[in-house]
Amino acid sequence: MLLIVTGALFKILHWGFGENAFINGNVILATGLALKVMALIVFMGKLLKANKSETIDEK
Repeated sequence: MLLIVTGALFKILHWGFGENAFINGNVILATGLALKVMALIVFMGKLLKANKSETIDEK
């Protein structure tokens, strides 16, 4: 959840920097996107692990 919120904040930060800034908007957008992808991978891993443990307990 924290990674998703951080990614959204990076999206908002993107609007505040111009093209000539030291860190321009594209770098911030790419960082935010990377954080969102990482959050998705972590979420899917937890979801698969939870489903796997439930099926083992049923047997």
